[in-house]
Amino acid sequence: MKGVRRGFTEDVVVPSGSVGSAIVVSCVAGYVAKGVALSIVGILFIVAAIAVDPEKAAGIDGPLKFLVGLPFGGVLLFAIGAGLVAYGIYSFLRARFAKI
Repeated sequence: MKGVRRGFTEDVVVPSGSVGSAIVVSCVAGYVAKGVALSIVGILFIVAAIAVDPEKAAGIDGPLKFLVGLPFGGVLLFAIGAGLVAYGIYSFLRARFAKI
């Protein structure tokens, strides 16, 4: 929710211009993608725990393999990957423009 509600502006001085736009875009995309990826992993862990089948419990590769099997799984996986890259970029920008 921090990305969608732009709560990250409390942590970062967002400059005007293209750098500020890059910070906002990378943060929103990154936080959303991170949330989606972690939600998918959590849901699949809960399903495996309810089924009480240790064979169904997997690491991060399990949800990724599941996503690839979906009709638009490759596109979704690419979007999540791009969002996580955007979150990484935001992390570097946050280190530079953090409110101290």
